[in-house]
Amino acid sequence: MGREFHFLNLPLIFIMKSPFNLFLIVLIFPLLAADVSAQASEPSKNKLKPGYGYLLLAIESLGTTPHKILLKGPKLFSNPSVQSIQPGNNYRLMPVPAGRYYFSQVHNDGKKEEAAYWDILNFDYYVDVKADTISYSGHFISEMYSEQEVDFVYRNRSSQAYEYLRGCCFETVKRYPLSFTGSYPDPFLDFLKQNDQAVKP
Repeated sequence: MGREFHFLNLPLIFIMKSPFNLFLIVLIFPLLAADVSAQASEPSKNKLKPGYGYLLLAIESLGTTPHKILLKGPKLFSNPSVQSIQPGNNYRLMPVPAGRYYFSQVHNDGKKEEAAYWDILNFDYYVDVKADTISYSGHFISEMYSEQEVDFVYRNRSSQAYEYLRGCCFETVKRYPLSFTGSYPDPFLDFLKQNDQAVKP
């Protein structure tokens, strides 16, 4: 199953869009969060930096699509921001420093005069990224029907993640081991690769 939480009537935190706040967002935010806007694609053929691994994010959007989702990484400048989210499944594959990455904020439509977000940092949604490995810990599912009715769920869908990863990033799958890093052991992701004749060395 995996970690699964439901939060109806979770309070929104509003961000007032004053000129000063916008100045701070434009000046500071790009330094703290790497914008990851595209679907997963084959990374560079260069090897990972020492101490780095691949973070595989799987996000499913139901109902209203979030404007963006932020994660908090283990270092100051390792906070990915996922934007350009589409209805349905969204995947991102990115090289990041090894460590734990928490889903921290889900933002609503950023075009409104008052942007707002749900703070989920303490709700135990995370991915543990291992060095020299592709790490996946589940699908983050966002169901947003109104500002008063939201549902955030985390589920293990290793077979779906592997199917997409194999299609978009075949050479990377061949080069690096796969690891499910959720709250309980699950060797199924590695099992899929080990029994896939096409990616065996």
